[in-house]
Amino acid sequence: MKKINPYILLLGLAASTMACENLQTVVELDVPDIDPQLTINALVNTDSAWSVLVTGHRYVLDSEEIPYIDGATVKLFSGSEELGSTSTHTNGFYNLPITPEEGREYRVEVSHPDYPTASATTKVEEPVYYDELAFDLPNDLRNFEGRLQGSITLSDPANVRNYYHLVLFSTIDFPVGLGSNGDTLFERYEYAVYFQLGEGSTDGIIEVNADAFGWFEGQVFSDELFDGRTITFNFDFNNDAYLLTEGSKWQVKADFRSLSEDYYKYLGSYGIQRNTQGNPFAQPAQVFTNVEGGLGIVAGYSRASNTYIFLD
Repeated sequence: MKKINPYILLLGLAASTMACENLQTVVELDVPDIDPQLTINALVNTDSAWSVLVTGHRYVLDSEEIPYIDGATVKLFSGSEELGSTSTHTNGFYNLPITPEEGREYRVEVSHPDYPTASATTKVEEPVYYDELAFDLPNDLRNFEGRLQGSITLSDPANVRNYYHLVLFSTIDFPVGLGSNGDTLFERYEYAVYFQLGEGSTDGIIEVNADAFGWFEGQVFSDELFDGRTITFNFDFNNDAYLLTEGSKWQVKADFRSLSEDYYKYLGSYGIQRNTQGNPFAQPAQVFTNVEGGLGIVAGYSRASNTYIFLD
């Protein structure tokens, strides 16, 4: 067997590296900056008041923090009626003591002496309630090693495009001891449950775009493939009660959201943009904006919630 002199090998690697460096070409790009403009973001629902984040923009090659904007005036309209305005903010958030209402269209307008006025219009859709959300649980949940089964049945309104987002939030209270009065002390863990709708569902029709929506909690989908129908989607998920100690508690909250179209487009485009990061072969993805005269997203949703007790 021939032996390789390690010094010759190192010299070969060095020559190879020098040759590769000689093949490199440095290209200087002149990336133009955009004109100063406001970025406004507000993702609202019917459980909280309006809060609008107002920032400036950052040059694409800069690494500095995006600046908050002082001295802006934020106004909220519904039709031609001005509902309220504010010129004060906390860490960039301009808050208005107005709770969005279902089925109502809103327009946010932000003005500042150093920037063009930016505005956006959105509608908080009326909620679509699911017919049934059911879980098929074993008798001895703590000692069941398999995955748990669930299903959701939905009667979709006909002749109108609907956008949905189902999220399951899990809460486990784990006993850690006794208090001074003899009551049990618990440590709480809360997290979103991972699941995938459509496994073994009726007709198997659901628009699932993992590239776009795989980043988000729960399942985001539209009724494009089942408009106006009553349909059941099955799913399964981990049994987090497996081998939990006696006295543990477990409940799951179902949050079924009816999204505005602009909210749905924003989530999809943001997910695709996230997937392109770090991939030199992917085409750049533009995140959806509905702001005129600026950047950002103003969108909303309504929701129907219910809590299911698994262990008590």
